[in-house]
Amino acid sequence: MKKTAVWALIILSVLISGCASVPAPVLGDRDEPDEALVYGYVRMRGINMPYRMYLTDFVFKQLSPQVDLTEKDCAIYLGSVFFYRVKPGQFRIDSFRSYGKGMSFSGINDDPSLTINYIIPVQDNGFTVTKPGLYYFGTFDVTNQINYGFTTRNEVGYDIQMSSFPSEEDVIVRLLEIAQPGKYWEKMLQYRLKQLRQWRYYYEKKKNSAKVK
Repeated sequence: MKKTAVWALIILSVLISGCASVPAPVLGDRDEPDEALVYGYVRMRGINMPYRMYLTDFVFKQLSPQVDLTEKDCAIYLGSVFFYRVKPGQFRIDSFRSYGKGMSFSGINDDPSLTINYIIPVQDNGFTVTKPGLYYFGTFDVTNQINYGFTTRNEVGYDIQMSSFPSEEDVIVRLLEIAQPGKYWEKMLQYRLKQLRQWRYYYEKKKNSAKVK
Protein backbone atom coordinates (compact mmCIF):
# COMPACT_ATOMS: atom_id res chain seq x y z
CA MET A 1 0.00 0.00 0.00
CA LYS A 2 1.37 3.39 -0.98
CA LYS A 3 1.90 6.17 1.52
CA THR A 4 -1.02 8.55 1.41
CA ALA A 5 -1.46 12.00 2.89
CA VAL A 6 -4.81 13.72 2.96
CA TRP A 7 -5.81 17.14 4.26
CA ALA A 8 -9.25 17.93 5.62
CA LEU A 9 -10.88 20.83 7.42
CA ILE A 10 -11.41 20.48 11.14
CA ILE A 11 -14.98 19.60 12.01
CA LEU A 12 -15.87 21.09 15.39
CA SER A 13 -18.38 18.47 16.41
CA VAL A 14 -18.25 14.95 17.79
CA LEU A 15 -20.00 12.02 16.20
CA ILE A 16 -19.95 8.84 18.28
CA SER A 17 -21.87 5.96 16.76
CA GLY A 18 -21.44 2.61 15.09
CA CYS A 19 -18.09 1.00 15.80
CA ALA A 20 -17.25 2.38 19.23
CA SER A 21 -14.40 1.79 21.67
CA VAL A 22 -16.39 1.82 24.92
CA PRO A 23 -17.67 -0.13 26.73
CA ALA A 24 -15.24 -3.01 26.24
CA PRO A 25 -16.72 -5.48 23.71
CA VAL A 26 -16.93 -9.23 24.30
CA LEU A 27 -16.06 -12.05 21.89
CA GLY A 28 -18.17 -15.13 22.50
CA ASP A 29 -19.76 -17.68 20.19
CA ARG A 30 -20.54 -17.20 16.52
CA ASP A 31 -24.22 -16.89 15.62
CA GLU A 32 -24.08 -18.96 12.41
CA PRO A 33 -21.63 -21.62 11.18
CA ASP A 34 -20.46 -19.67 8.10
CA GLU A 35 -19.30 -16.54 9.98
CA ALA A 36 -15.76 -15.16 10.01
CA LEU A 37 -13.94 -12.81 12.39
CA VAL A 38 -11.88 -10.10 10.67
CA TYR A 39 -9.38 -8.17 12.79
CA GLY A 40 -6.46 -5.76 12.69
CA TYR A 41 -5.00 -2.76 14.47
CA VAL A 42 -4.98 1.02 14.07
CA ARG A 43 -2.27 2.99 15.83
CA MET A 44 -2.93 6.71 16.26
CA ARG A 45 -0.19 9.33 16.63
CA GLY A 46 -0.33 13.09 16.76
CA ILE A 47 1.86 16.07 15.81
CA ASN A 48 0.83 19.42 17.31
CA MET A 49 -2.34 17.71 18.49
CA PRO A 50 -3.98 19.11 21.65
CA TYR A 51 -6.39 16.17 21.58
CA ARG A 52 -6.38 12.52 22.50
CA MET A 53 -8.07 10.84 19.57
CA TYR A 54 -10.42 7.85 19.76
CA LEU A 55 -11.42 5.56 16.89
CA THR A 56 -15.01 5.12 15.76
CA ASP A 57 -17.30 4.55 12.76
CA PHE A 58 -15.38 1.99 10.71
CA VAL A 59 -17.02 1.23 7.36
CA PHE A 60 -16.41 -2.32 6.15
CA LYS A 61 -17.67 -2.36 2.58
CA GLN A 62 -18.79 -5.53 0.86
CA LEU A 63 -17.73 -5.47 -2.80
CA SER A 64 -18.97 -8.86 -3.94
CA PRO A 65 -21.66 -10.02 -3.83
CA GLN A 66 -22.89 -6.44 -3.73
CA VAL A 67 -25.40 -5.64 -1.03
CA ASP A 68 -27.02 -2.44 0.18
CA LEU A 69 -25.59 -2.82 3.68
CA THR A 70 -22.14 -1.17 3.68
CA GLU A 71 -21.32 -1.52 7.38
CA LYS A 72 -20.66 -4.70 9.30
CA ASP A 73 -20.84 -5.34 13.01
CA CYS A 74 -17.68 -3.84 14.43
CA ALA A 75 -15.98 -3.20 17.74
CA ILE A 76 -12.75 -1.60 18.95
CA TYR A 77 -10.65 -2.57 21.94
CA LEU A 78 -7.46 -0.63 22.76
CA GLY A 79 -6.68 0.00 19.09
CA SER A 80 -7.61 -3.52 17.97
CA VAL A 81 -10.45 -3.41 15.47
CA PHE A 82 -12.57 -6.43 14.64
CA PHE A 83 -15.60 -7.18 12.49
CA TYR A 84 -17.81 -10.12 13.38
CA ARG A 85 -20.75 -11.89 11.76
CA VAL A 86 -18.88 -11.59 8.44
CA LYS A 87 -20.22 -13.92 5.74
CA PRO A 88 -18.26 -15.14 2.66
CA GLY A 89 -17.61 -12.41 0.11
CA GLN A 90 -15.15 -9.76 -1.03
CA PHE A 91 -14.54 -6.82 1.31
CA ARG A 92 -12.61 -3.61 1.81
CA ILE A 93 -12.10 -1.41 4.86
CA ASP A 94 -13.37 1.81 3.36
CA SER A 95 -13.18 4.59 5.94
CA PHE A 96 -13.32 5.46 9.62
CA ARG A 97 -13.38 8.45 11.99
CA SER A 98 -11.59 9.57 15.09
CA TYR A 99 -12.88 12.01 17.68
CA GLY A 100 -11.19 13.81 20.51
CA LYS A 101 -11.44 16.47 23.18
CA GLY A 102 -8.75 18.60 24.72
CA MET A 103 -7.44 22.12 25.16
CA SER A 104 -8.56 24.70 22.61
CA PHE A 105 -6.31 26.37 20.09
CA SER A 106 -6.74 29.76 21.72
CA GLY A 107 -6.85 28.52 25.32
CA ILE A 108 -10.19 30.28 25.85
CA ASN A 109 -12.47 27.25 25.54
CA ASP A 110 -11.59 24.39 27.89
CA ASP A 111 -13.76 21.79 26.16
CA PRO A 112 -13.46 21.92 22.37
CA SER A 113 -13.91 18.83 20.23
CA LEU A 114 -12.56 17.48 16.98
CA THR A 115 -13.68 14.85 14.48
CA ILE A 116 -11.44 13.60 11.65
CA ASN A 117 -12.81 11.65 8.68
CA TYR A 118 -10.35 9.21 7.10
CA ILE A 119 -10.47 7.61 3.69
CA ILE A 120 -8.23 4.56 3.56
CA PRO A 121 -5.98 4.25 0.46
CA VAL A 122 -7.15 1.90 -2.29
CA GLN A 123 -6.46 -1.68 -1.22
CA ASP A 124 -6.36 -3.25 -4.68
CA ASN A 125 -9.33 -5.61 -4.75
CA GLY A 126 -9.63 -5.79 -0.98
CA PHE A 127 -9.64 -9.27 0.47
CA THR A 128 -11.88 -12.30 0.16
CA VAL A 129 -13.54 -14.28 2.92
CA THR A 130 -13.93 -17.76 1.44
CA LYS A 131 -14.84 -19.78 4.52
CA PRO A 132 -15.47 -19.43 8.26
CA GLY A 133 -12.48 -18.59 10.42
CA LEU A 134 -10.07 -15.77 11.19
CA TYR A 135 -8.86 -13.07 8.79
CA TYR A 136 -6.20 -10.47 9.60
CA PHE A 137 -6.35 -7.21 7.63
CA GLY A 138 -3.08 -5.78 9.02
CA THR A 139 -1.98 -2.76 11.03
CA PHE A 140 -2.56 0.84 9.97
CA ASP A 141 -0.24 3.57 11.26
CA VAL A 142 -2.15 6.86 11.37
CA THR A 143 -0.41 10.18 12.03
CA ASN A 144 -2.57 13.27 12.62
CA GLN A 145 -1.16 16.77 12.36
CA ILE A 146 -2.76 20.16 12.88
CA ASN A 147 -1.59 23.13 10.82
CA TYR A 148 -2.38 26.29 12.74
CA GLY A 149 -3.38 29.26 10.62
CA PHE A 150 -3.25 32.84 11.86
CA THR A 151 -5.30 34.28 9.02
CA THR A 152 -6.99 31.10 7.76
CA ARG A 153 -8.87 28.21 9.33
CA ASN A 154 -6.84 25.58 11.13
CA GLU A 155 -6.47 22.40 9.10
CA VAL A 156 -5.79 18.86 10.16
CA GLY A 157 -3.91 16.44 7.98
CA TYR A 158 -3.41 12.73 8.30
CA ASP A 159 -1.09 10.15 6.88
CA ILE A 160 -1.94 6.43 6.68
CA GLN A 161 0.62 3.68 6.14
CA MET A 162 0.69 -0.06 6.61
CA SER A 163 2.96 -1.27 9.42
CA SER A 164 4.37 -4.59 10.61
CA PHE A 165 3.91 -3.68 14.27
CA PRO A 166 1.83 -4.57 16.19
CA SER A 167 1.84 -7.96 14.50
CA GLU A 168 -1.08 -10.35 14.12
CA GLU A 169 0.26 -12.22 17.13
CA ASP A 170 0.14 -9.02 19.22
CA VAL A 171 -3.42 -8.25 18.10
CA ILE A 172 -4.64 -11.75 18.98
CA VAL A 173 -3.11 -11.50 22.46
CA ARG A 174 -5.13 -8.33 22.97
CA LEU A 175 -8.35 -9.82 21.59
CA LEU A 176 -8.01 -12.78 23.93
CA GLU A 177 -8.42 -10.34 26.82
CA ILE A 178 -12.06 -9.85 25.80
CA ALA A 179 -12.76 -13.39 24.56
CA GLN A 180 -15.07 -15.46 26.74
CA PRO A 181 -13.27 -18.59 28.02
CA GLY A 182 -14.38 -21.78 26.34
CA LYS A 183 -16.39 -20.02 23.64
CA TYR A 184 -15.89 -20.46 19.89
CA TRP A 185 -13.81 -17.37 19.12
CA GLU A 186 -11.56 -17.86 22.15
CA LYS A 187 -10.72 -21.39 20.93
CA MET A 188 -10.08 -20.17 17.37
CA LEU A 189 -7.86 -17.30 18.53
CA GLN A 190 -5.88 -19.60 20.85
CA TYR A 191 -5.29 -22.03 17.98
CA ARG A 192 -4.18 -19.26 15.62
CA LEU A 193 -1.87 -17.82 18.29
CA LYS A 194 -0.25 -21.22 18.75
CA GLN A 195 0.31 -21.45 14.98
CA LEU A 196 1.94 -18.01 14.80
CA ARG A 197 4.23 -18.71 17.74
CA GLN A 198 5.32 -22.02 16.26
CA TRP A 199 6.12 -20.33 12.94
CA ARG A 200 8.00 -17.53 14.67
CA TYR A 201 10.02 -20.04 16.69
CA TYR A 202 10.84 -22.01 13.53
CA TYR A 203 12.02 -18.95 11.56
CA GLU A 204 14.02 -17.56 14.47
CA LYS A 205 15.71 -20.91 14.98
CA LYS A 206 16.45 -21.16 11.26
CA LYS A 207 17.85 -17.61 11.20
CA ASN A 208 20.07 -18.22 14.22
CA SER A 209 21.43 -21.46 12.79
CA ALA A 210 22.31 -19.63 9.55
CA LYS A 211 24.30 -17.07 11.56
CA VAL A 212 26.30 -19.80 13.29
CA LYS A 213 27.36 -21.26 9.94
